[in-house]
Amino acid sequence: MIYILDSAAFMNLGSFGFEEEAYIITRLVEAELKDSQSKQYLDSGKESGKIKLQDPLPEYMEKAKSAAKESTDYPDLSEADFSVIALAIQFKEENIEYQLLTDDYSVQNVAEHIGLNYDSLAHEKIKEKITWVWRCPKCRKTYQRNTDTRDCPDCEEKLEKKKFK
Repeated sequence: MIYILDSAAFMNLGSFGFEEEAYIITRLVEAELKDSQSKQYLDSGKESGKIKLQDPLPEYMEKAKSAAKESTDYPDLSEADFSVIALAIQFKEENIEYQLLTDDYSVQNVAEHIGLNYDSLAHEKIKEKITWVWRCPKCRKTYQRNTDTRDCPDCEEKLEKKKFK
């Protein structure tokens, strides 16, 4: 099995070790790693051959972004997040056995919405699919936000994320 890692694998070094043989990260995940300990851990994994870099094909990035808009998680995801979701979609469509490892609940939610194989690292994984709405605390209007805007289009107040019931 191939394990696709997001940056959380390196941020949770105390709870995660590279016991298996095949781990993949994308270049965008690599770029997110800023602290020296995470970079050292990555370099060690690359030197041992356990961690390899692979980027998804561009069409899968578009599929990942589309899926994130449908699940309403789009505004909360980074390009690195889209890249690991995209790689998981690509592997699924190519019938490659994989598991996406992430503690990011928005990444997990997108994965849950589109049937990707995923698990958490250091935290409990989500229990159910979640659809979000955003409410303006000032004018009380509710929006389904699937773009990158974070402000109310009517009064420009910062929107609050709420679970849709």
